[in-house]
Parts: sequence; C-alpha cells; structure tokens
Amino acid sequence: MRIIHAARRVLNAAKARLVGNWAELVLRRHLQRHPSAVRSGIVLIAAPGGGNLGDQAMLETFLDQTRGTTVSIVVPSASSISLDRPDATLIELPHLTHGRGIGHIRDMRAFGRVLETAAQVFMVGADVMDGAYSPHASVVRWRILRAASDHGVSARVLGFSWNSAPTRSALKQMQLASNSGVTMCARDPMSAERLRRAGSRTVEDVADIVFLLRREDDDASAVQEARRLRDQHRKIALVNASGLVGSRMDQVPAYREAIAWLHARGYAIVMLPHVDRGAKGDEWAISEVLAGLDETIPVHRLGMLSPAAVRSLTQVADIVISGRMHLAIMSLSNSTLPVVIATQGKVLGLLTLFGLERLSVEPDTSLSRKLLEAIEYLDAHAARLQDTADAALPAVIDLARRNFESVPVLAEGE
Repeated sequence: MRIIHAARRVLNAAKARLVGNWAELVLRRHLQRHPSAVRSGIVLIAAPGGGNLGDQAMLETFLDQTRGTTVSIVVPSASSISLDRPDATLIELPHLTHGRGIGHIRDMRAFGRVLETAAQVFMVGADVMDGAYSPHASVVRWRILRAASDHGVSARVLGFSWNSAPTRSALKQMQLASNSGVTMCARDPMSAERLRRAGSRTVEDVADIVFLLRREDDDASAVQEARRLRDQHRKIALVNASGLVGSRMDQVPAYREAIAWLHARGYAIVMLPHVDRGAKGDEWAISEVLAGLDETIPVHRLGMLSPAAVRSLTQVADIVISGRMHLAIMSLSNSTLPVVIATQGKVLGLLTLFGLERLSVEPDTSLSRKLLEAIEYLDAHAARLQDTADAALPAVIDLARRNFESVPVLAEGE
C-alpha cells in the first residue's frame, strides 16, 4: 500500500510539473504573439483576501500608493475583497496561482491578455513566495513574474519574507526569476540576507507595505468602546489568538495565563480576530481560549473589523498580543508595542527592524513561559522600548516606501 501511495505522489507531482510547464508556455506564447509598442498601467496580483485582514490591508495600501495611475487588480474571487477605487479594474482569475488543470492554463492565457499593454506588474509577496504554505502556488507566482520580465514588463515582488527552509521548487524558481531581472523587495534584513545567500542578485531592502497605510476609522463602534474603557482610566490590552498557531499546537494555556496576568495588573482585555477563514480561523482560536477562562475576568470580544478600524484601535491600546504579523505592523506604525507569536520565521525579522527581538515568541512547548516572560519584559521596560521603537519608525517607513519607488505618480508627488 505504501508503494502505491508513493507511486501516486510521484505521478501527481509529475503531472503538476507538466501542467505548470504547459501553462507557462501558453503565457509566454501569448505575450510573444501580442507585442505592444506602447505600455502603460500597473497590474497587481493581489493576495486572496476572503476574511484575511492583512490581505485587505495590503490591497488598500497598494491602492493608496498608486493613485493617479491606471491599475488592474487580479484576484481569485471578486467577492473576497473590498475595492474602493472606482478607477481600478478588477479581474477575476480563480485558477491563476492555485489551479492545476485546464482552468489554470486558461487563466494563464487570460493573464497574458492583461499583461499585453502593462508597464509594470506587482505581486503581493508577504509570506507566500517560499513555498511554506503552497509550494505549487509559490512556483506559479515566480513563473508569472519571470515571463512578464522576459517580455519587457517591469516585475516586482512587494515586501515579502523568505524563510530559512524554502521548498526546493520555490528556491529554483526564485533564482531563475532573479536571472530574469525580477525585483525582490525583502521586507526584513533576515529575509534579504537569505535571498542573497541563495543567489538572488535583485534584492532590495524594504519594509512591509502596510507601514504606509494611513486609513483610520475612529467612529467604529469597537474603537468607541475602547475609548470608553480608557475614559474609565483602564489600560487596554489588545489580544489576538491565531487559528493557524492553534491548529498546530495547544496555545490555550499560554493565552489564559497571559490574560490573567494582564487582568491582575489592571488591563482591560479586548480580543479580536485577524483571519476568519475556514473552520479553524481566529474566531475559533479565541473561543478556545475563552472557553475555560476564569469567569471573573471580563473580556471584550470583537468580530472582524476593517483595517482602518484596527489601526484606530491600536492607537487606543497600551499593549498588543498578536499571533498575526500585520496586526503587529499596524501596532508598530501607531507606536504601540506588540508581543508577537512567531510563524514561518518572519516575525523575528520584522522586530529586528525596531530592536525589539525579545518581543518575538516562538510557539513551542515552552510557549506559556516564553509568552509571559515577553509580556513581563515589555511591561518592565516599556519606556525604554518605546523610545527605541519610536526612533526606528521613520527609517522603517522610508524602507516601506521603497516598494513603490518605480511608480511614476509617487516620484512626481514627493
């Protein structure tokens, strides 16, 4: 039976490579047959969205940073994102990055039509380029960028992480993309070093694009409730529990101990989800934490909010505990310090930009001890750490702007 399963895996992998090669060939042939003498406009291959606050925040940042240009946004599903720029064109290609059959080949041909007259193509990189979540989708993303660059379209991966153990297929495609001139915007020093060590010659040091997001929603009911708590002279602890981490290990005891510690020191506990996708999203993880929490500890539980409302909420908070990176980024951009449970090796690189490495917590069997130690450390050294982070923030924002230095409207406006 094991031999049969192994044979099936080998056969499926070979089939996927064959379809992938064919799909890339279809894209390249379309571009060769439809050359354009005039190129203008920008194409963004966006993150999936669909209940992911970070994906929506990256999209909104991109839209804000490219105002005044002709923009086409490629997404798997139009219903999974919120688009508030009437001049932006939304293109739905459900099988472009994750498809494996005829649908994938069809969407690659359709994407070729999108690229025919484009001057630039941007890929939301984040944590999806090294194969950690979907080896197939990472390979497809690199193939698309390489084909675009070979066709004369400026190709750029917006701020992304590169972990210490990328899949072999993603590594190979990254190296080929570098040879084709694809610009790789590494959003932290550790990722930049890993990419260069792996052979990339087109790395640019940047920071995550969400550091540029300036949208706020002070009128959101959740923000108003937090302000009422502040008016009662309560400190606010904004707490997120990640369904991703919770699906891989038991994080519940660590969160319960942390919440009890914060409550005992006068913090009002506000819990919010960051990703609500599937049966085990953050809503599920928060429910798991609350199910056995001491009933004498009041917790203000929020639902999914817009990026603007979350940014306003982080301004009110005194401390943030997060299992999600973009919540930490929104907090840091508003000078609120986060303790972050790390995933995929990306969080430590982020906090290195601020000199806050000790606020990164690895999710392992010692999570309860490590999380509490990080919170106690932040509480004991808050003033010094705040000064350190505030001093670093302007340079980090400048790094984030480098993601968009190829966009003409920014060059003219600055």
